[in-house]
Amino acid sequence: MKIHIVNAFINSNSSGGNAAGVVLLSSDFPEDAIMQSTATRVNLSETAFVLKTGEKSYAMRYFTPVTEVDLCGHATIAAFTLLLEKELIKAGEIYEVSTKAGRFNVSVETGGLIYMDMAKGEELFELTKAQEGRLCRLYTLPVGVCGELGSAVVSTGLKDIIFPVRNRDMLNRAVQDVEGVKEFSRELGVTGVHMFALEAGEIYCRNFAPLFGIDEEAATGTANGALTYYLYIRGLVDIGRDSIIIQGEAMGHKSMIFTRLTDDGGDILIRVGGYGSKKGIEADDGSIDLL
Repeated sequence: MKIHIVNAFINSNSSGGNAAGVVLLSSDFPEDAIMQSTATRVNLSETAFVLKTGEKSYAMRYFTPVTEVDLCGHATIAAFTLLLEKELIKAGEIYEVSTKAGRFNVSVETGGLIYMDMAKGEELFELTKAQEGRLCRLYTLPVGVCGELGSAVVSTGLKDIIFPVRNRDMLNRAVQDVEGVKEFSRELGVTGVHMFALEAGEIYCRNFAPLFGIDEEAATGTANGALTYYLYIRGLVDIGRDSIIIQGEAMGHKSMIFTRLTDDGGDILIRVGGYGSKKGIEADDGSIDLL
C-alpha cells in the first residue's frame, strides 16, 4: 500500500501546514482493521483513504492513529492536492465527495487553491460560566479570559468548542491539561477545543483534540469552518469576503486556512480552503522518503 504524505494549508512561503497521509485506492476500501493499522503506523493526525466512484465523484474515509473520524478537512485538501498533482482531476472543476459526515463539493481553482464545502453551520449551545471557568483552568489561563464573546459548541460537520481568548500572546502561551480536556470533550460530546484570538484585524487559532489522539494540530479545516460560522453570527466576518486564519504558530508550523461565506439562496454556505504540497511517500517497509 503506497501512502503519500501531503502538507495541507501551507503558508505563503510554501512552508508550514499540516501533514496527512493519503492512500489512493484502486478498488474498494480495505477492511477497517487494515486502514486503522495503516493510520497508526503512519502516525499523522489523519490518514485519508480515497476511492474514485464516478467521473467527478470520490468516497473518502479518515483515520487518526487511534480511531476513525467522520470527516477531516486538512486530509481532504491534502487528498485533492495529490489528485491534482497526479493529473487525476483538473483545475476549474467541482467534485463530489462522500464521507460518513455526508456529501459535499470540492472545487479546484486555478493555481491549486482547493475549497471544500462545509455542512450547514450550527451553534448548538453556549458554555455556562462554570464550564467556561473549567475550560480556562484546563489551559492554565485566567478565568474570564473569553471576555464578552463567550465560548460555544459549534458544528459545520464536527462539533468543537470555540474558545476565544483576549490576544495572540495568551493564545500562544496556553498549556493544555491533556487528560482533563479528554474528559471535558467526552462530557460535551465534542471533537475538541478550537481556541482563537482576534488581533489587529487578523484571526489566529490553535486546535486541540486529545480525545482522538491529537494533542494539537497545526491546521484544521472543519474547526475553522465552525469558527467562521461563530464569527459570522456575532457580526465579526461578512458574507462575500474571504478570511485568512493563521494556525500552528505555537507549534512552529505556521499555516494559512482560507474561509469563504456565500449566500446560497438564503442559506449561508461556508467553504474552507488552502494550498497543499506533497511531502513524501511511505514505502511498504514503513520508511518515509521525504521529497
